[in-house]
Amino acid sequence: MRPRVRPPLAHLPPARVLHLRQTAPPPPPQTPPPPDPPKPNRDTEKVDCYNSGQFINRGLAIEALEYFCDEFEGTVLDASVANSKRTLSNGGYGVHCIGEHGSIGGCFVEVQISVTVKNGCKFKMEGKGANQECGRIIRRMIDECDESSTQFKQGGRVSSNCADWRFDPNNNW
Repeated sequence: MRPRVRPPLAHLPPARVLHLRQTAPPPPPQTPPPPDPPKPNRDTEKVDCYNSGQFINRGLAIEALEYFCDEFEGTVLDASVANSKRTLSNGGYGVHCIGEHGSIGGCFVEVQISVTVKNGCKFKMEGKGANQECGRIIRRMIDECDESSTQFKQGGRVSSNCADWRFDPNNNW
């Protein structure tokens, strides 16, 4: 006589067997998405004026500002991701030039403009307008520094929660 083989789970009541067969393992816990990187906050902006060095008039300062903001409009700076673009610099914009942009004899002054993102922030460069981020911040270094005249603009820096900006006219002769 052959031994009687019990089917698996035969020792459990039918309702319990049904429950065990229909239960799937619980899904793994979902990892929440990372928080959005911080954004620039204009209330944290602090202007630091050079108050010395090479100067230019306001018209030429605005020309350099417009060149910089146009060149980098739409570029994303991101300090929240490794190896991403964090600094934009114009490499110097020539003013007080002989010929179109110094084509005949060079330029006497080069304006260095830059922005560096920091503190895990991320933002997109906006345009040159007075109400757009790039134009507004650089205008602060032009208009809030050397306020006694429009002829002697020496530049400065603006630091905020998310970026360090620089506007610096330099001798080039």
